[in-house]
Amino acid sequence: MSAIRRRDVVDVIGPDAGKYLQGQLSQDVLGLAVGDSAWSFLLEPSGKLGFVLRVQHLEADTFRLDIEPGQGDAVEARLRRFLIRTKATLTRDSLFVDVAPDAAATGRSLAGWWGQGAHLVAESAHEGSETDAELARVGAGWPGIGELTEGIIPAETGLVELAANFKKGCYTGQELVARVDSRGNHAPHHLERIVLTAPAAVGSTVTVGGADAGILTSVAGLQALAYIRRSVDVPADAVVDGHPAQVVPQRV
Repeated sequence: MSAIRRRDVVDVIGPDAGKYLQGQLSQDVLGLAVGDSAWSFLLEPSGKLGFVLRVQHLEADTFRLDIEPGQGDAVEARLRRFLIRTKATLTRDSLFVDVAPDAAATGRSLAGWWGQGAHLVAESAHEGSETDAELARVGAGWPGIGELTEGIIPAETGLVELAANFKKGCYTGQELVARVDSRGNHAPHHLERIVLTAPAAVGSTVTVGGADAGILTSVAGLQALAYIRRSVDVPADAVVDGHPAQVVPQRV
């Protein structure tokens, strides 16, 4: 069965669209051929998140950004802050995408959601498809709304190698990304998967070796995500709400 979920969309259209996004996104937008897509960060000037999104080069002067549902307005507002004397317009929409029907069963990486070219667009969601998509996301360690919160730095998400291009020119928020990378990407926390043995809720504490190691940020069945302290050697035995659990590596 397909795992279909809704995504918010912001289209950037105009002769300056590519150049503008090149200075706003961490990905090499101008290096995308028409039809290609790639993951990227859209950061605050401080270098903190921001958003994780997919950028697709639709046509010569048209780029599509798709993000987590509910984030479209905020992404549009963030882009408009710096849209000064730029020949580009922004439009908002939403679409449904198929996030790989075998991802939940095989646990394969979700970095390839929707392929490297055109998105696998679906007409609509069907019963249970959003649940399947969430199981796939959490099972792969892919950050969602619960993980992409204020104050998180890109290096903590585990997506820097996928979403940031270190050969392109400057972009908003680049300094922090480059500085952390140059120091070995030793972020204070890292997003990891938590395998539960009993139901738990977002906000539950993950304990490792008798010490608090993190807090659950997403839960789907007996799978969960949490930002775990850098000092924890993963994989690691853990306890969540008095029940045994295990911290295992992010699959991305």
